[in-house]
Amino acid sequence: MLRRPIYIDLEGGDLTGKSTLLKTTFKESEYSKIMCFHDRGILTHHVYNTLFDRYQDNHLMWHNELYKFVQNNGIIILVGSVTELVNRYQLRSDDLFKLSNILEVNEAYRRIYRDFLYVFKTVKLIEIDGKTPLQVYEDAEKLYLYMLERGVVHD
Repeated sequence: MLRRPIYIDLEGGDLTGKSTLLKTTFKESEYSKIMCFHDRGILTHHVYNTLFDRYQDNHLMWHNELYKFVQNNGIIILVGSVTELVNRYQLRSDDLFKLSNILEVNEAYRRIYRDFLYVFKTVKLIEIDGKTPLQVYEDAEKLYLYMLERGVVHD
């Protein structure tokens, strides 16, 4: 039995495989019946608003909310190399997003992990390059297990 709800946010820029990881998690495990998964969350608000200098008055609020969130909840951050993201972009044939923005956002996720989030055991950065969806899931599962263990009541 869980002591409290556990939320896992799947974060990262476009083309990093967040939706694929969510689908693979649902297919390969029972975690989705125990914990709540989100395709993006607080970290996205923080990264995008800071990177694109939007709503400056809210930057500190999102930073503080992010800090509170990672105290009891998990974040998986998916990032790729420039080569990996360029290859995925060329396959997608979608002109909604500029490649330059996708690469810039990807780097912003790396930066916030490197400068702040790496200290939290509830946050895991996964490099997606050359990995199958199952391999990315197996990397993510390490955090899922950790979060589940933290949330379970032991008799």
